[in-house]
Amino acid sequence: MRLGEAMVKEGLITNDVLARALERQIIFGGRLGTNLVEMGAVSEETLAKFLSKILNVPYAEPALFEDIQQDVLDAFPVKMAQKYTAFPIKKERSRLHLAMKDPNDMTVVDELQFIVGLDIRAYIASEMRILYGLEKYYGIKRDLRYVSLLDEERAQAVEPSSAKGSAPAAAAFAPPPPMPAHEEYLGDESQMEMPSEPMAYQPEATVAAPPPPPPLPAYDQTVPPPFAPQPVLAPPPPPPPPPPVIPAPVQVVVRPPEVKPVPPVPQAPAPVNPYEMLASPADREHVARAIVAAASQELARAALFLVKGSLLTGWKASGSGVTDEMVEAVKVALDAPSIFKEVVEDKVYYKGPILQVPQNTQLLLTLGGAFPLEAIAFPLVIKGKVVGVLYGDNGPGALITGNIDRLSGLMTKASLSLEILILKSKILSEI
Repeated sequence: MRLGEAMVKEGLITNDVLARALERQIIFGGRLGTNLVEMGAVSEETLAKFLSKILNVPYAEPALFEDIQQDVLDAFPVKMAQKYTAFPIKKERSRLHLAMKDPNDMTVVDELQFIVGLDIRAYIASEMRILYGLEKYYGIKRDLRYVSLLDEERAQAVEPSSAKGSAPAAAAFAPPPPMPAHEEYLGDESQMEMPSEPMAYQPEATVAAPPPPPPLPAYDQTVPPPFAPQPVLAPPPPPPPPPPVIPAPVQVVVRPPEVKPVPPVPQAPAPVNPYEMLASPADREHVARAIVAAASQELARAALFLVKGSLLTGWKASGSGVTDEMVEAVKVALDAPSIFKEVVEDKVYYKGPILQVPQNTQLLLTLGGAFPLEAIAFPLVIKGKVVGVLYGDNGPGALITGNIDRLSGLMTKASLSLEILILKSKILSEI
């Protein structure tokens, strides 16, 4: 059973109170129980004891958060305390007693036991009480909303120091090695000549004439001569030369060059349309980012603030020279003159010069010290109540040139987007 339903069934709150707490949770964030305490619907002690009852885990009373010994803090590193929003209240040999927001999450409990090397005994405590302990003993700063809920500990708030970043060193590249020189071509023509000796001249020798032959004896003409000359046979003709051997054509296989796969060029992500983000909101942070993104299309810089009672606190920022961290440091009192006072009280937008009053001066100094000639501020209204303010300008010495009607329509769409989240929350809570 969900916490809200259980509290209604127990008679601690009504359905109407639960509905208003869910609306507040969508706008200001935090856990449902924290918002119920902020509204004054239940006390912090009543909430914690009720959670102890329904979860069947022990309740960490406020006294357990005082006088924590150093060996207890050393047993639970600050990184673990901040990551899991858990606080050590006591240590007994191999057991560590730990106050947690959700002590029934056995996955987290088992992980913590493995990391710290101790048996974990989990207790239930309210979110604001745990954050108080983390700030007092570990120096982890609380949000202003939790400080105001525990006024008796306000004087013990600790400001953590900020870490300074360092710029990465530039990488050096060596020049490519020189290409090797080509070898000279050597021809196959020979430059050597074969020597030849001249043949010696020899004159022809004188040959003496042979003596005349003796006269032939008489013979019968019918008798063939005893030595008839034989016909001379011509030498046989040489055999015809063999037909020339024609070599078979050599098939040259041409292989295509090896093509190495080219890695795909990463494509830049398509720009997100902030108005589409407002149409399908995921959570309140999603809506806030969409508001400042859309506003920065009309203004050089834009910042979104939340209204919490008589105080205006920074939330998100976008544009030239402003960051979320800068805006989160802004705190403006709404009971003193400022550019926001009339916007919140009368639920109307303001466009004009920024008056030289302390609240406005401190705002601009926190945003970087740029003093524009003109600024603009729009209320964010939910069910007739101003829950936030959008501030914007065009930088030092500049006037407002953005489309005022489009900015006004943006805030209307942002209100509808938050109401969609509220309806989803109520549907899931079965109200």
